[in-house]
Amino acid sequence: MNTYKILGTDGKEYGPVSGEVLRQWIAQKRAIATTSVQTEGSGEWKPLSDFAEFADALPSGPAVLPPLPAAGPLRTSRLAIASLVCGIFGFLCLPGLASVVLGIIALVKISKNRGHLRGEGLAIAGLCLSGAMLLAVVPAGLVLPALARAKSKAMRINCVNNLKQIALAARMYSGDHKDVFPLDFRSLSNELVLPKILICPADHAHSAAANWVQFDPRQNATYEFLKPGIPESKALSQVIFRCPIHHNVALGDGSAQQRPPAPAGRPTRAAQ
Repeated sequence: MNTYKILGTDGKEYGPVSGEVLRQWIAQKRAIATTSVQTEGSGEWKPLSDFAEFADALPSGPAVLPPLPAAGPLRTSRLAIASLVCGIFGFLCLPGLASVVLGIIALVKISKNRGHLRGEGLAIAGLCLSGAMLLAVVPAGLVLPALARAKSKAMRINCVNNLKQIALAARMYSGDHKDVFPLDFRSLSNELVLPKILICPADHAHSAAANWVQFDPRQNATYEFLKPGIPESKALSQVIFRCPIHHNVALGDGSAQQRPPAPAGRPTRAAQ
């Protein structure tokens, strides 16, 4: 029988608890569709709405989460630790390459867990050590482009995850507002705890707002909101949100996709 960990609104982890207990929390409105949940042992946080076993217990609208009882300490990513160890012994070619791979995977997982898994510094240290060792063995012209491509791929994956969460939040808003999507990003303040998710990891032109009170869409949002106020019945197969950097998109059905950029000289279509 699966057990689950819950991420409370105070940023702390609770559990593990059984599925029966989690259903009780849903009934008490202590957990909603956007609550971050992790199947114990999986290491991945996902919205509660992604767990099919609880679909019948979820209410249609958002709820206010009261604090859950006491939490345990944050976990340190084992992949980050392994990356650092391999980096230290990177005078051998194979451990050096392993450190790069483990470090990148660790950074992706830490980012996907939205601050609830630590070890970013260890992973970065492992990448730096292995990079220095590899540069002594392999020509820099071969190593640096590979590292750049790996970093770019990791940021693209994180961008898709951001878009998916934004699209799911828009659908939740629609369910509580006569099946009509919001008119702007600020309307999603009840569905998205913090506005920082509106910033693409590769965006250096915008900065994340600390909270919704300080949010300014011109300065604190990367993503484009292409179909504000559209009825949900018309939005399911249309592109609603788009990243102008990676060209990733999110559809009205809550899914997100990686898409290649439009060919040079051809204008990008907002919806396909």
